[in-house]
Amino acid sequence: MKFQIKCKDCGKKLEVSLAHAGKRGKCAGCASIIEIPSAEALQAAAAKQSSPPDQDPFSAPADDLGGDLFGGGSGSAFDEDDFNFPGPQSAAPAEQNPFASPVAGGQPTYPSTASQTGAYAGFGARFAASLLDGLILFALLFCTFMGVSIVLGFVLAGSIDPNDPEPSVGVILGIQLVVFSVLIGVQWLYYALQHSSASQATIGKRALGIKVTDMRGQRISFGRASGRFFAMTFLSGILLIGYIMAAFTEKKQALHDILAGTLVVQS
Repeated sequence: MKFQIKCKDCGKKLEVSLAHAGKRGKCAGCASIIEIPSAEALQAAAAKQSSPPDQDPFSAPADDLGGDLFGGGSGSAFDEDDFNFPGPQSAAPAEQNPFASPVAGGQPTYPSTASQTGAYAGFGARFAASLLDGLILFALLFCTFMGVSIVLGFVLAGSIDPNDPEPSVGVILGIQLVVFSVLIGVQWLYYALQHSSASQATIGKRALGIKVTDMRGQRISFGRASGRFFAMTFLSGILLIGYIMAAFTEKKQALHDILAGTLVVQS
């Protein structure tokens, strides 16, 4: 419980508690020695203040225990340096919501993205991830190619004219187109589905601790992941220049990243 007393010399109001009762201390205003009344005197004065006689409703309310607390009683033999009254304290800051966005200069700020922290994936990590994905894709494409070849072999065998066993150019081109489309489709789904998934990374990227995001550090859509894949396949692959760009651009972006508006960052 807190009590307010007033310094006789300078009139400064000081806050004390029952722990200060019967002791001596220095006034924070004039540094004069003050004897603190006993605990009984403090409580009696507080009780008197809490139930004052009828007052003029227009008079100023009493806000301290008055100077009568200093009238009697002697303090115990405590040295004056046993404690000092604290000076005025600034108001405690309002409790803040830990989930609210901090505000600086009147404008809300948002969590830093890789463009602010510099946590871009390096060229080495991207290269290693590409090698690992390449090995996985090689196995997938080999199995896919063998399966498609077997199916097309049966189809072709049933459509060959016994009198003309040589397939026509159109048939050969059709078979090649089907095989090419299937192999591209497997790669497209491998990259696009994983880059737009919750992990935002292929198996190779997850192994290296990196992922693909948009320019704000957010998860990309399947459509953007698809556009990134086709840009990587048909543009970045030309003389590998698009890939090498990741070693020199400010945000470590390859050509397909720039075209698709994506980043590869550390996860």
